Amino acid sequence: MSRLELSCDTPSLVALCFLGERDMHPYEMLRLLHERHKEKVVRGLPRSIYRAVERLCGAGLVEPVGTTRSGRRPERTVYRITEDGREVMVAELAARTSTPDSELPSFAATLSLIGSLPDELLAPALRDRCIRLEGALADLGKQADLAAPYVTRDRLVELHYLQAVRSAELSWVKSLLAEVGSRTANTAVECF
Repeated sequence: MSRLELSCDTPSLVALCFLGERDMHPYEMLRLLHERHKEKVVRGLPRSIYRAVERLCGAGLVEPVGTTRSGRRPERTVYRITEDGREVMVAELAARTSTPDSELPSFAATLSLIGSLPDELLAPALRDRCIRLEGALADLGKQADLAAPYVTRDRLVELHYLQAVRSAELSWVKSLLAEVGSRTANTAVECF
C-alpha cells in the first residue's frame, strides 16, 4: 500500500490538520483542541494523538523538524506535514465530508423498540429528552461563545452543525411527544 492510500483514523486526521496550520508538537495539538473547545467533539485524543503522530511519521506523512524545551519541561519534538501528508489530509477530509455516516445514532435503535414502552411512561421520557436536548443546545452555544475569540467561524463549524442536529432532534421529539399526548388524554405534552 502506498502512503497516499493510507486511510486516516480520526486522531491521525486531527494531527494532519493541525500540522497543516503550522509546525507543532503533539502537546500543542492537545492544547489547541482544549483552547478551541473541541475535546468533546474529538474524543480519546490525549493518548492517541502521540501514537497517531508516530504512525504518520513512519508513513512519511509528517516529519520531525526539531525539538523545543521550555524551562524544566521535557524536550518536545516539533513536526511538520509533508506534501504526501497534505494530499492524504485533503483526500480524507473530502471523503469524510462527502459521505454520510453509515452508523445510525443509538437513539434510532431505541426508537425501533419504543413500541414496547407504554404511553404513560413514554411521554415523561420524551419530556425528559426535550429538557436534556435544550440543555445540550445551551452547552453547545456556550462552547461556541467561549471558542469564538480564539478561532475563525470555519473552525467552529462542527459546533454549529451539532446545534442544528440537536435543534432538529428537539423539534422532532416535540412532535412525537404531541402525538403521544394526543393518544393519552391524561398526559401533559409540553416541553419545559
